[in-house]
Amino acid sequence: MRLSIIMRLVYVLVLNCLVVCSAFIVDINEDENHIPLFRPLRRLVSNFGPGRRAQLTLVFQSDVDFDTRWFKSCDPGVRLPMAENPDMLPIKANDPNYKISSMHSGSVHALTMDIVGLQEKFPIKYVTIFSARNRPMQYHLTSIIPGPTERHLEKLDGIVWENVPRRSIVFEQSETVIISCVADFESYSGYTDEMHLFSTQFTRIRKNRYGFIKTRSCGHVHPAGDPFWEEAKNLWLTGSVLELDNGANRFNFTIKISNASRENQGIFTCAAEREHDKTFVNSWVKQGRPGSKPLVELVPCDGTNLKDETVPYQIKLKKRKPTCIRCRSFGYPDARMNFKKAGTILNRTPNIHLDFHHYLKEGGGVPELTLTFWNPNGRDAGIYTCEAENEMGSASVAFNIRVV
Repeated sequence: MRLSIIMRLVYVLVLNCLVVCSAFIVDINEDENHIPLFRPLRRLVSNFGPGRRAQLTLVFQSDVDFDTRWFKSCDPGVRLPMAENPDMLPIKANDPNYKISSMHSGSVHALTMDIVGLQEKFPIKYVTIFSARNRPMQYHLTSIIPGPTERHLEKLDGIVWENVPRRSIVFEQSETVIISCVADFESYSGYTDEMHLFSTQFTRIRKNRYGFIKTRSCGHVHPAGDPFWEEAKNLWLTGSVLELDNGANRFNFTIKISNASRENQGIFTCAAEREHDKTFVNSWVKQGRPGSKPLVELVPCDGTNLKDETVPYQIKLKKRKPTCIRCRSFGYPDARMNFKKAGTILNRTPNIHLDFHHYLKEGGGVPELTLTFWNPNGRDAGIYTCEAENEMGSASVAFNIRVV
């Protein structure tokens, strides 16, 4: 029954999109300058009620492969911070109450989550994160079900990137660097529509390999404001919003760096967001060779500041209180990351959850691996390391966990 519903839905959507969507279908290619297409199309909510077998289907268009992760709203008593949503819990891949399936026809995809014996309290909130495999780009789509629903099909308006900077920009001393982002918001949803440009940089400590990441906003634009313009030192920034004939708003943000130097290096993040959608894409800007070995930063989810501590860091966990530890990597290309305990790589278990994503709080587009302990106990104590490695080198940071 579930499969037949998806088949019919995709069939109808494909027929409806042959003309409307054909202008946006391009061949999959590995060119780093190619802009991955992601456009949400429809959302189908079925059989949502207490104890029922509910179903949420998202239909979207894309021309590259996307990995997906799901998060759900949770009670305040069991909060586990997600990078941007502290009130969201990850849905674990081996959770028997959730089953994720997908199918596609051409560039149109249907992603379905079956919920066995629905237990969440209304309103229910889910966040689905789509990550492009061959590009540092993500799309966050929020679904809110306000109350019991037998069947509801709605058309979705998305945020579609029309222009983004190259995934890596290498400049010579005193060269001019231009970073430009253009995104179409396919409908106007009010004052929540915004585009931001962020710059993420790092600093070294005590001549070792560890770095701490600092993110600052270069500026933002929204429909209700005047065109943005600013000039400071060797930076020139401009942003605007243009209403298109089809009812969409085109957001444009450009930063021009004259006489670029090492202090202008970093990850530049273009972030476009509205009330229920958020999408961002990153560009690594660096002087000289197009690569850098990673630096790593450890961030406990309880807010403990480790910057003034000595290595190995000392981290306390409370018994039976869920918590997490984040490890962030700064370098290009993105690093492969893992946690180890006593030299052995950690894998997911019923008590341990590992989640790789891009840290987006305050705009930073930095790779992050999160280690979550669902039910800390004495067996979790010991010496751990977080390791990051890319083609340019590797880095690690050690920490000691005590369970009290």
